[in-house]
Amino acid sequence: MPITTRNAVLPIALALALTSCTGNAPGAPPASRSGGKSALSDAQKVQAIAATLRACSYDGSQQNLQPNALRGEAPADCRDMVARVMTYTGLPQNFVVTAGPVPNAAALIMLDDAQVPRRVIAFNPDFIAATQKQTQGNPWAPVSIMAHEIGHHLSGHTITEGGGRPQIELEADKFSGFVLQKMGASLGDATKAILTFGSETDQTTHPGRTRRADAIAQGWKEACTQAGGGACTAGTGTATAPTTTTTPLRVAKATLPTPSTSAIPLKFGSFVLDETGLLDKAEVASLDRELYKLAAERGVEIVVLVVRDLGGVSANDYAWSMMRQLRVGKLDVGNGAVVVIALEQGKGGAAFGPGIAREMEGTDPTRRIEKAIEGAWAICTRNSNCGNWTDTMFMFPRNIARTTAPLEWTIRHSSMQAFMDTYLADFNASMKRPPGTQYDPKSERAYKTLVRFRGTVVELDTPVGDPVAKPGVMANSAIVKRGYRAVHL
Repeated sequence: MPITTRNAVLPIALALALTSCTGNAPGAPPASRSGGKSALSDAQKVQAIAATLRACSYDGSQQNLQPNALRGEAPADCRDMVARVMTYTGLPQNFVVTAGPVPNAAALIMLDDAQVPRRVIAFNPDFIAATQKQTQGNPWAPVSIMAHEIGHHLSGHTITEGGGRPQIELEADKFSGFVLQKMGASLGDATKAILTFGSETDQTTHPGRTRRADAIAQGWKEACTQAGGGACTAGTGTATAPTTTTTPLRVAKATLPTPSTSAIPLKFGSFVLDETGLLDKAEVASLDRELYKLAAERGVEIVVLVVRDLGGVSANDYAWSMMRQLRVGKLDVGNGAVVVIALEQGKGGAAFGPGIAREMEGTDPTRRIEKAIEGAWAICTRNSNCGNWTDTMFMFPRNIARTTAPLEWTIRHSSMQAFMDTYLADFNASMKRPPGTQYDPKSERAYKTLVRFRGTVVELDTPVGDPVAKPGVMANSAIVKRGYRAVHL
């Protein structure tokens, strides 16, 4: 979803302070903005969240950040650098770039004019020069820090006040190495910043630089392998960071990671990955564009994996493993889906994030995918190309796209109380409508919207019956009979 605000943003929770820039690059894309003014004064902004928020810098040190000082456009070369990094991720940008008096940069969750949380990166205008100076002029150092920060936003890491968590730092580091390899950096270039700025030992919020450099190296090598890079030696890389904003061509054939529960997740770099090379390339490119557009405009992430070997697990288990490893969907809303097509083994399966699972209830991915494979396999093998049957095998992921596209994946209510207040206000207003007025559920701000709330799980399998089996506990027995669990929160 595009960000359409600049001055009307209010931090409500911090991610991580990471990087920033200086100067004005000619031809840089303008920052997204609406030009409107916020209904909140600076004093109200500060009062809404507290006088000061704490951010965690790239090296893990704690910083103070005044929320009402985050305003205005970031320097042009900051925005240009974000745009350049994003062209190599294969993913749409879903955050806004702004300026602020932060030590380097901060990733923030902020409220827009409508009080809806958005993902934001705020920059200190002098950080690129400072970073390059401390890394002996290395042009890749600020790019690597930028890619780390972008990795946090794209993965939808849920951020809490006071800094990050070691595991998600390693995810963002791995993503940074993945993107820099695609951009042409050597492994040494990709790890230069962390080896310069990272702490020597593990901290509460950030791992030590050795572990972080290793995560960057894993991402760098995975990008090389995915693109068919063979041995993937460290190489020398390019002398300067690329300046083009042209989207790189997709690889025609990719190599997927081995399913593992111990591997550090890495945000995926393409919506359709074909290990076999048998699918029609034009159809693959067409579906990839469709799914990219869906992610950019509606926030839904659907990844299609055409695999050679399921690694001894079922197609469904493979899909679940890849959903975790490729970090499909946002962690905070569960808006991801992975469709697995194992052509040579005639198997198919899928994994749905909890948000999408609710909408796809009653579907049988395995039956639908395997029926398509059954009809296509003879053509694929005979011609070494699936031709028009490629479109048939893409029918199920397109069905997921049609089903989930109308939904909203932004958390509009920060607490259950806020949700109830909104619902009651709209309900009371509806009761005052003139008789005969047609009811429109879309006019209600709580209709099919998401709420974030905290609670304690008391029981995972609450007994349910008619009458209610447990006094004080409400559960719908009809839903439980359909295979759901009643969780007492």
